[in-house]
Amino acid sequence: MSLKVYRGRTLARSQALQLLFQAEATDSPLERVLEGDFLISKGPLDPYALELCRGAYEHIDRIDCALRAIAKNWDLMRMPGADRNLLRIAVYEMRFLTDDEVSDAIVINEAVELAKAYGTDQSASFVNGVLGKIARSEELPGEELYQELLAEDRAREEAQAAEAAAKVAAAQAAAGDGERVVGVHAVVARRGVAMPEGSVRNFDEISDRLDQIIATVRSKDTSLERSLDLFDEAIELGSRAVDMVDKFELTPREANKLEQEYDEDAANESQDRQAASPDTNG
Repeated sequence: MSLKVYRGRTLARSQALQLLFQAEATDSPLERVLEGDFLISKGPLDPYALELCRGAYEHIDRIDCALRAIAKNWDLMRMPGADRNLLRIAVYEMRFLTDDEVSDAIVINEAVELAKAYGTDQSASFVNGVLGKIARSEELPGEELYQELLAEDRAREEAQAAEAAAKVAAAQAAAGDGERVVGVHAVVARRGVAMPEGSVRNFDEISDRLDQIIATVRSKDTSLERSLDLFDEAIELGSRAVDMVDKFELTPREANKLEQEYDEDAANESQDRQAASPDTNG
């Protein structure tokens, strides 16, 4: 390996390449790699290396769209890993990083040196060709492809959020189980029976927690990942409530009293609806 990759900012670019490569190879978020026992050929880790790998990782979707637009005859994910991540870092440095002291020519020359050190026999010429096209473009290519990707992501997130909301609503309905759960809980209260131990101990707490979950899921500030976690919790709560109802045995007297309460409530609702209806005979 050329000693050039062990000097100055070339070393920083080399370190950034190694870190980004490790994140992709292990299918791990970059920050998890940085928090763990990452490997670099020569240390200590340069602050500029951190800036490059974090920046390239943050803008990876947009950068990949640019690379796909330029290297049309190449499947991005079938490129050698070193070439792909080296191009990502170089494009970030050329088009996203604000540093007047670093020209496109310098970035390209540095990337070619790293391609010779880490890539295949064809890597240097390939990297030089792709980055040359990027440098000659007034605007970063691939914007239309990127907007299509964003639209697909939004549609997928909206569909998942809708599914989450539907499952939360279903869980709430299961937990409520109409008036039966409310009635059973009233009987439990009259008996003074303690509910099973846990973070949510009774039907009221389940209902309150489900209301909190629904409000959180509907908030625009709630991430998709958080929404999915919440509807999993909601499903569990709904199942727990149904189990409570199914396992709870009413005495004949309590069942009869509960049935009478249902009938009274239904009669009252019917009277209320009739009173609210306009008189069509007048």
